[in-house]
Amino acid sequence: MLLPNLAQSNNLEGRPSKLILFKSIRADTSLNFNISNAQQDTVYPYQNISKENLPGEVWMEITGTDGYVVISYLGRVKSLDRWVTTSNGRSVYYKGRVLKQSIIKYQNKVIGDFIPELVCTAQYGGSKIRIRVHRLVYHLFVKNIDFTLDKLIVTHLNQDYFDNQASNLTTISKTEFSKKIYTSGRGIKLFQFVTPLGELKASIKRWKNVTQFNKAGTPLRTFESIKSASESCKLSPTSIVSALKSDLQYSAGGYFWKYGKCTSKINTSTYFENKKRLKRKLCQPVTQFGSDGKLIQIFASVAEASKYAVRCPGEISDAINGRVLTCAGYFWKKGQWTNDLTIDPTDLKIKRSLAGKPKPVYKICPVSKKILYKFYSISEAAKFMKCGSSDISRATKHPTFTCKGYHWKYL
Repeated sequence: MLLPNLAQSNNLEGRPSKLILFKSIRADTSLNFNISNAQQDTVYPYQNISKENLPGEVWMEITGTDGYVVISYLGRVKSLDRWVTTSNGRSVYYKGRVLKQSIIKYQNKVIGDFIPELVCTAQYGGSKIRIRVHRLVYHLFVKNIDFTLDKLIVTHLNQDYFDNQASNLTTISKTEFSKKIYTSGRGIKLFQFVTPLGELKASIKRWKNVTQFNKAGTPLRTFESIKSASESCKLSPTSIVSALKSDLQYSAGGYFWKYGKCTSKINTSTYFENKKRLKRKLCQPVTQFGSDGKLIQIFASVAEASKYAVRCPGEISDAINGRVLTCAGYFWKKGQWTNDLTIDPTDLKIKRSLAGKPKPVYKICPVSKKILYKFYSISEAAKFMKCGSSDISRATKHPTFTCKGYHWKYL
């Protein structure tokens, strides 16, 4: 049915706080409507209750009334002559007429004025039908629309709420309508009345207690938030968050961390097992290749290779595992190789890596996964975000890790 959809609420210029129904067919100038003097002096089509058609007036049937109630292009509503059988079996003749329209007044709490809307009540089939005129005119004469699914708002082009002819009506989305309310000063903006004290109280509610443990698993101190823990221990908040969320029981600053107030010891065996496994990985043989792909030498372990290349073992491990192309101007492979590598000298990524140029990094939104900003290097990103380069580097190597609330990815 069309009519129940048309009877749904359509918010006007802010939330209505009071609804008053006036049975006058003219706009009373004593009411505090947001209209000009010229609009008050205008005679609108809905005020003409003569059965004669106005110039250019076209009528269409209202769905669900069997053609006995019609509405015009200019916004007038009319019932047609008809015979009606009553409940006791009598036949009564009803003479058609142009129906009077009422004015609903919606109050705006922000600036105190009122927004009018024209409605009409028609009686058919033993029940009353409430018609919101501007919505029905748009639906029948402009565009067939489902107001429930499309969630569009019918508004007036000339801001005259009594001018309901089809050429003056258009639709806007709820987002556009909200922007219109705020830009015109008719709505309360979000956080408009939030004080610094209120912001502090809201942030305190989001704080989580964290407990610090030594390597033996004994609790040392409990902090009221990650921020206070980072300031007291002079650590990056990101490193503490990584230690809190890691399943491998990472440490931050030589300490273990857990959410909440903990008084009992924790089992740190997982950490030392992972450390032993990492040592075994570092003891595997590593093969070094030159920039042209030729084999140079084989090292007994990553630690030995790091001493030769004057780089930390983690950098060589990144090159071995493919996270970076080169380290210290060389290619590195796990195991004892006997053949040379095939290198494409035209590859721009290889050229940039061998030249030791910084690697561009992207800052990515964790929700939409969209690229927000491109930095020339990690050091530039760290300086801009006011954090450590190692925090961003760690986030680039693990897709689930974040730094300063963002994901990071190499170009």
